[in-house]
Amino acid sequence: MTFFSYSRTGTTRQPLKCGETAPYLPLLLVCVLGAVIAGCHSSNNSGGGGSAFNSQQGDEVAKVNNDVITVGEMYDFMQRLTPQQMASSPNEPVGKFALSNLITTHLIEQLAANNKVPVTDQEVDQRYKDLALLTSWEIPIPYEQYLTMTNQTPETIKEYAIRPQMAQFNLMTRSVQVTPQEIQAYYNAHQNLYTIQRAVEIERVVCPTKDAAQQVYDGVSKGGSMASFQSQNMMPPTPGSDPTLLTQWLAVDPPSPALGPLGKPLAAAKVGDTLKPIQLGQQWWVVHVVQNRPKTVVPFDQVQNIVRMTVLQSKAGPDVMPNFVHDLQQFQQSAAITVKPPQYQDLVQQLKNPTPPQFGAPAPAAPAPSAPKK
Repeated sequence: MTFFSYSRTGTTRQPLKCGETAPYLPLLLVCVLGAVIAGCHSSNNSGGGGSAFNSQQGDEVAKVNNDVITVGEMYDFMQRLTPQQMASSPNEPVGKFALSNLITTHLIEQLAANNKVPVTDQEVDQRYKDLALLTSWEIPIPYEQYLTMTNQTPETIKEYAIRPQMAQFNLMTRSVQVTPQEIQAYYNAHQNLYTIQRAVEIERVVCPTKDAAQQVYDGVSKGGSMASFQSQNMMPPTPGSDPTLLTQWLAVDPPSPALGPLGKPLAAAKVGDTLKPIQLGQQWWVVHVVQNRPKTVVPFDQVQNIVRMTVLQSKAGPDVMPNFVHDLQQFQQSAAITVKPPQYQDLVQQLKNPTPPQFGAPAPAAPAPSAPKK
């Protein structure tokens, strides 16, 4: 069973999709708008693009019951959208897409509060720690650095992703109880889910020819740094102090099939080793091993909350998602929603009277409205 979970930023794990298919991650950041406000998938872009209003950052752009959404909040959301997120509504003006997302998440949080399961700051902070831990299983850089690379901050992740995610989780599990004994028993029976496989962190310079790769290898063997050869690297520089660093753990026990001929040499390499040029497809890789992570079973006390959420999810039952969507639609229809931009006036009607989603070939997203005045 999988929970659909809506977030204001769609997903928190853009480039590496950390833990996306792992069963230990109970909340998948999948947009619920297709079921809740599918009527917004219109076939035209009226009211979008450069005709959007231009107001002050603090001006009210919409109101959801007693919650105000400001121009600054909407524009900040738009700035963080990715093409992958916009692909869920390919014909939607980006401003309208952002506003409908923000309205829906306000509704989810309000619905949780009305059902006496409001999200607490403690829940948000704990979930942030959980996400940082899960991400560390996939990438070797600090979580805050990863957020910077994905155009996020701890504050935006907590406010735009975790808080609405936890509101939905609280709603969907509000009638379910779990005991400490059940949590411990699940962990004991599924330790494979909480086992980190042996992996390596590498620097790499990718060259078009064997001769070019050999020159890099010779230079590094004589004491040069991998970073000093970035100008010869076919890969774009990694943000941070080391442009050749690959910000992903590579599993080597057993070697990931994706590594191809790199797998066995990496599995045998020690920290500080530089591998002779290896051909992958039409490219030649020079690899330097930075870290070698041992296989480890993550202690229960570090994953206790993750296990708890997994057990709650498993006990919630198959009808929990349809029931959540039904409750949210009813709450949405009775909510007092106002939208100020003239070109988005039909959004309220679409929110309150959703139509089945329309499927078809993706179309380019409309251009973003102009930035608000500061």
